[in-house]
Amino acid sequence: MADQIFLKSPSKYENQSSAMSSSVFLPKIVLEIVTTLNFLILGEVLGLLGIFGNIINILVFMRQGFKDNINITLLAIAVSDIGSLMTLQMSNVMLNTWFMQLDIPIVQMDLVASVALYPHNYFVRVCGFITAFASVERCLCVFAPLKVRLIITRKVSLFIVICFYAMVLLDLVPVYYMVYLDWKFFPETNSSKLAVHFRGNPSDVFSFIYFITDIFLPYTTFTTIVISNLILASIMRRRAENKTQLTNAIKSCRELFIKKDMKVIKMVLVISALFITCLIPQSIINMAIGFKHELGYTLKYQDLMAVVYSIAYLAETVGSSVNFLVYYVMSSNFRNMFLTLGKFIPSPQRCR
Repeated sequence: MADQIFLKSPSKYENQSSAMSSSVFLPKIVLEIVTTLNFLILGEVLGLLGIFGNIINILVFMRQGFKDNINITLLAIAVSDIGSLMTLQMSNVMLNTWFMQLDIPIVQMDLVASVALYPHNYFVRVCGFITAFASVERCLCVFAPLKVRLIITRKVSLFIVICFYAMVLLDLVPVYYMVYLDWKFFPETNSSKLAVHFRGNPSDVFSFIYFITDIFLPYTTFTTIVISNLILASIMRRRAENKTQLTNAIKSCRELFIKKDMKVIKMVLVISALFITCLIPQSIINMAIGFKHELGYTLKYQDLMAVVYSIAYLAETVGSSVNFLVYYVMSSNFRNMFLTLGKFIPSPQRCR
């Protein structure tokens, strides 16, 4: 979304406040009810619960240790989800129609894009890369478990995760170099407001960034996750069929390993499926705006897009918040560690 906002020419920012106060497709009361419900009520409540749940995820994974590489990956996903939810908390407040209509010396959409939406996109993209890595790693572990465990060690997994964070961070460098907030005079209101200013010609830079970060990378990540999940699902079905064909002599020896391995695969499948499902609305919006720029949030269809974005960001909030429930239901080790987590937190009486 921030890419499309910055792709507009500076002259269009001057009419943003009046554009946001009008409504073409929806009655004003409907627009306010839907966006308030999705942004301020459901989005904020689910977001706070999700942040709390991901903090618990981090504590549990750290307590479990990193003997298994998957814990490093899941912990990195939890960190990305916290960053995604915290930036969504800010954007939920600032994208609400009440905030947009406030008479404050700031162009609201410029502020939202600069301090919330671009950082949010950063964490979402990092989470996508890490989820794809987890799916690919599980596939490789199934085909050549011994070789993969020797190659993808804990240090290698940690290095790859750090590289993802650093690589996606490069996307923000040209953005924050080209765009900055400064005072701008608006003749129609005879007032000055903090608004976006550009260094050089932003169209060429942001057009390229939009193609890479909103089209190429997301769909490459989605494709990788889908292909990996299809392979994992096929392997699960085959193993379930072959399990009944094992002889009694080897059945007991392999059953425990297969059961543990299959639980991890199922958990990765669910996490990947949730990630893709909850990101589909935002991806469709980005693709649609790429073909029809009039669908931008502050342009001709701003009231309709406000509702669409409120639904898309609510879906992203759900996707970043439900992993705790997935781990609790599908992993007995996680569940047992969570239930005993309170024993490791010193109470005020113990501190005395």
